[in-house]
Amino acid sequence: MGKASALRRDFARYLRLHGVDGEVPCKGCFIPVTEFRHDVVADRLMLCGDAAGFVDCFNGEGIRYAAASGRLAGRAAAMAFQAGDFSKRTLLAYQRAFYAAYKQDMVWSSFITRLSSRFPRLVFGPLLADRKTILRYFGVMSGDLHFRSFARWILARLPWLIIRHFLRLA
Repeated sequence: MGKASALRRDFARYLRLHGVDGEVPCKGCFIPVTEFRHDVVADRLMLCGDAAGFVDCFNGEGIRYAAASGRLAGRAAAMAFQAGDFSKRTLLAYQRAFYAAYKQDMVWSSFITRLSSRFPRLVFGPLLADRKTILRYFGVMSGDLHFRSFARWILARLPWLIIRHFLRLA
């Protein structure tokens, strides 16, 4: 199980920190996140949303990608129907359209996730304490701002935020 073996313990500790004592039943599963190594289409098949791994790995949100991929898959299916061709070659138009619109955001989300997982105290402390960062991230979650723009903005501000954060703690 690796890192996942501590999830229940960490969740219980989190709840205790926030005043919730006792055993709280919980269930969960891993959310698949694409790394763009495999096609999400085959003859007569298109995967969308979570099934395709179209999830923001930073926050686990996927409904925006599910709706977008479903819309694009519907268009590709209509075109395939008109052409009478449901081959993988034809359905790859859906995959290409989704990647053109969303792949860069998902790649940036993955990068920020790896960075914050590797250096959680350096990243989360300063970022969560900064109101501008939180407000800008809400723009990402609402789909008003591309993750790549957010990530570039964060990377430019992060050194200053870290210094400011640790000066406050001193």
